[in-house]
Amino acid sequence: MKAKPKATQSLDTSVLKNIWLFARLDAAQLVPVIAQLKRRELAAGTAVFREGDPGEELFVVVSGRVTISITPAGGEPVLLSEVEAGGFFGEMALIDQSPRSADCQASLDSVLLSLHAKDLDSLLADYPRSAVHILDAMLEITTGRLLKTGAFLSEMVRWGETARARAVTDTATGLFNRRYMEDNLEDLVNHAHVEGKALSLVMFDMDHFGTLNTQYGMATGDRIIQEAAAAFRRVFAPTDSLIRYGGDEFVFLLTDTGPAGAQQRCDALCAEFRRIRLAEFPELRLTCSMGYASCPDHAITAEGLRIAADQGLYKAKEQGRDRALAADWPIMPTIVADAHPGKHEMKSIAEKNRVIRNIVAAIEERDDFLLIGHQTPDEDCLGAMVAFGLIAAKFGKRSTIATGTPISKNFAYLINICKYNSIQIIEHYLESGLGYSTVVIMDTPKPTMLDKDPVVTALLVDPKVLKIEIDHHLEADARYSGDEGYRLVSDASSSCELVAVLAVKIQANGELLARYQIQDLFARNLVLAILTGLIGDSHMGKYLKTQRERWFYKVFSARFENLLSQKTFAGKGNYNSKEDIFSALSSLSSDEEACFNQFMENERVSSHIRYVVLSKPDSEELFQRYGQDTAISVARSAADALAERSGYLSLVAYHDGVAPEALVQFRMRRSQAFTSLDLRTVLAQLQVENGGGHPGAVGFRFSQAEVPDIGQKADQIVAAVEAILGQVLPAEG
Repeated sequence: MKAKPKATQSLDTSVLKNIWLFARLDAAQLVPVIAQLKRRELAAGTAVFREGDPGEELFVVVSGRVTISITPAGGEPVLLSEVEAGGFFGEMALIDQSPRSADCQASLDSVLLSLHAKDLDSLLADYPRSAVHILDAMLEITTGRLLKTGAFLSEMVRWGETARARAVTDTATGLFNRRYMEDNLEDLVNHAHVEGKALSLVMFDMDHFGTLNTQYGMATGDRIIQEAAAAFRRVFAPTDSLIRYGGDEFVFLLTDTGPAGAQQRCDALCAEFRRIRLAEFPELRLTCSMGYASCPDHAITAEGLRIAADQGLYKAKEQGRDRALAADWPIMPTIVADAHPGKHEMKSIAEKNRVIRNIVAAIEERDDFLLIGHQTPDEDCLGAMVAFGLIAAKFGKRSTIATGTPISKNFAYLINICKYNSIQIIEHYLESGLGYSTVVIMDTPKPTMLDKDPVVTALLVDPKVLKIEIDHHLEADARYSGDEGYRLVSDASSSCELVAVLAVKIQANGELLARYQIQDLFARNLVLAILTGLIGDSHMGKYLKTQRERWFYKVFSARFENLLSQKTFAGKGNYNSKEDIFSALSSLSSDEEACFNQFMENERVSSHIRYVVLSKPDSEELFQRYGQDTAISVARSAADALAERSGYLSLVAYHDGVAPEALVQFRMRRSQAFTSLDLRTVLAQLQVENGGGHPGAVGFRFSQAEVPDIGQKADQIVAAVEAILGQVLPAEG
């Protein structure tokens, strides 16, 4: 039976000051927090919540201790963690508004405080300074905790009933099975990067095992496998992972072990194997071959280690077997140039952590970063590129932003940030790709939308160049551009939100900050760049639909706005709030205003949609008079204004050039007041292949051959969308 909450009027502020979550608040800031907290007194053994309960509260342990566990079907509870006095738990379910994924109970008589999601929202609205301090501490502690959490533990929370089944060992040998390796290898590699320690992977193959099976029978073959497993345990350390990969193939993961240590242990295993004897077959002699690779000497990724170790094994067999050899050369991460799989949400927190650790390791190991985005980059794309460049600069690394075309004057403050932080901006085709070891791809749904020239194209297909990707587009036709293991691609309000997550996790790694003498990662310029994308892409949060998107936007924008207001800045262009930045992003020059008016002169109206259609001659005239960048930027503004006028939806259609390969562009926006339709589903229902966007805004395009009459095409689209609205609007009542 769950304990009922009690009022907290008598709670002393000094009690909260001793809890890290509230330690940054002064006495006055704690007063409204105390009013929202509920006190719970639980006897030992009392449940706090059960797996499957609604995840609507954050809990803080004032005294006592609670345990968090899962119980597989038909099994005993598996302890995941214990939370002592001063700790907190339950924040991830609160963030996602998802059911609890584990059981929690008091293991000692305990006093807890709980904060409900709606009460946290009230704090954000009425007492933002108090709420931001709590969110700041919560994000730091949570991300620090996740940095130190292995994939195995994180996955157990997600798997629920199947956790133990996925962690089973090989029944014949008692060693780990292939699934264990597949689930944990990347995490072990990332942990080695974070800790600055070596890791070696050994691939083992028994020599002529097929012949032995045929000559002596399968029963003897099984006996040999058992003897081999015993030999492994005699040679390797308890901290090493011994895995039966399949048949007579085994893999060994040697922690804190470089090439010399791996060679020594493999040589010892070869000698141990030669000593194996079977009483019933005294003439039988056994030998084995092994290949090994070490991180970071031979590879820096899990896949690279596999490839390198496999090459070593092949070489050992070629040179006569009964030996262990290393790979000949380092294996760098590669992608197949024409293989771009569809984007999807990351499977778990652990997977996101693995990717972030890979990216952080790349920032440490590499020196020159080329940052690119989509054609005609918007505020989110530019903000994300600038923010990443600033993070890399904190590590003493050089970054270049390549846009291919001039950047809008609305982003002058971002250009100035780059100028005074040694981030080069190239607004034309690159002359050479020499010196760039890494390409960072920002905010681009698919490779065909990249702002790339021949030099960038060559870098993208060069296997020696690492490709990092950060993007929040997950629509049906979205495709990866980055290397596997370096794709921070996830459902988010903006790509800048994902850069913010990366920055918060770096900030939580105190040892990393100390190693690079980083005093203040969140300097004002980084905060300003991140806020640019957060508020610009979502129009101050207006166009976010899901609870998760709104929650993270609220958390990050409040957090960074608070930082922005605290950091002093002298001179013109002093942005101290989200409104200041949004005003700068939304302002129109005289040319832009004239261009905007020319768009609006072509307005058409249906029942629920206001739309603008520019014929090919009108589009050509507009582009020639105002330039491509201004015209495209103003098209977005026109779509925004039309959506608000309509109260439902807008559509803007135009030709983007005169060349045969030019496209017919469509941009659809949703009004702030209308949230019942995710515009990405409209693309799916219209069977649009070349398009994408967010719940509140989508863009799509056709070749000119597909659209002989742009006005007729626009009318057809509007009619189809009106039919979709007819199914949605009655449900609103």
